[in-house]
Amino acid sequence: MPIHLSVLGKDLAVIRRDDRRKGWEWHSDTSFLDNPGEPPLLPGGYVFPRRGGASVEDAIAVGLRAHRAAWTLKTVDAEADDVQLLTDGRTLYVLGGTRLRAYPLT
Repeated sequence: MPIHLSVLGKDLAVIRRDDRRKGWEWHSDTSFLDNPGEPPLLPGGYVFPRRGGASVEDAIAVGLRAHRAAWTLKTVDAEADDVQLLTDGRTLYVLGGTRLRAYPLT
């Protein structure tokens, strides 16, 4: 289990708890948020990096075991620049514009 997830530009790096070394990296075609903010979400065996405003995806699910993109949610709102990802551990909630979408993770 990682102690730190670092997102910079298009890279996601996972740091291992036991020796504090890089465990694995995932490279995206999409830029993520460059400014410090909320950490990526970790529900249901996935990590959801916070995406940048120019992305055509609302969410990208990176599998914690396979270390690659498992699935993506494409943007459906015209005002998709302000997308928030929320979770209760079993469901991913995507709030964008005037829409709230829910996706089961289990």
